[in-house]
Amino acid sequence: MIAWRHSLFTWKTGVCVNLEQTDKVSVVIASYNSSAYITRAIHSVLSQNYADIEIIIADDASTDNTCALVSQLDDPRIKLICLPAHRGQATARNTAIRAATGRYIAFLDSDDYWLSDKLTVQIRNMKARRAVFSHTNYWIKWEDEDSETLFEVPEKINSDYLLTHGNIINTSSVVYDAGILGKIYMPCFPLAEDYATWLTLLNQFSCRSVLGVCRNLTYRIRRPGSLSSRWVIMRWFHLKVYLDIKKLSLMRSLYCFFIVQLRSIYKRVEKIISPSRRAG
Repeated sequence: MIAWRHSLFTWKTGVCVNLEQTDKVSVVIASYNSSAYITRAIHSVLSQNYADIEIIIADDASTDNTCALVSQLDDPRIKLICLPAHRGQATARNTAIRAATGRYIAFLDSDDYWLSDKLTVQIRNMKARRAVFSHTNYWIKWEDEDSETLFEVPEKINSDYLLTHGNIINTSSVVYDAGILGKIYMPCFPLAEDYATWLTLLNQFSCRSVLGVCRNLTYRIRRPGSLSSRWVIMRWFHLKVYLDIKKLSLMRSLYCFFIVQLRSIYKRVEKIISPSRRAG
């Protein structure tokens, strides 16, 4: 057993976890006041042409009727965990991961959704390329706009690439092989916990084990006021990831931080000039 620990992060590989020896995919959904979107997300999983799935929804003490809506969905593949107190997205995800029984673990944010062949295409590519972690192209769609932007991911990336390009890995597109990696738990940051996780993971494995599936399989919905849309706060937590998780020097952290900001500004200007162009 190889174990690596950080005060904010736990990650284990080679750990004997009680996973089924099939190719079942456990889909992890963390929800909080998601009643307007959660059923669409769940139905996009139930509509997959990949049959062997379970959906584990960990609700982070919603104050709306999210839990009631999920409870009404009569499907044995759905497991609902209602947390007694609001603890944050990372805690909700980690709770669902602990309950997972599948060989593969996939993530889906409660307001995002998948195309129907997402899991089939992704698992097939992972097996063919012997990848233990994969992510896909995705459409970015603002809730209050009609336009969509396609974000195309590179087939191969490493930790250094992610440091200077920001978090290009959409959590809702991620699948990893828990049968090989063990279960991966996220640090309890209010934001950027997924970025910290991917950076650490990529630092442990060669880029050959990480696959960008260049197919448009995921929709990422951006909502005004959502966690990921709080630009300034998110950037602050990215800087904390460089300093606290990656243990970079202050100068190296600031260098990566400003490179990412310049890329972000360029993409925003590009979108204004030509809204239909692709991102990447």
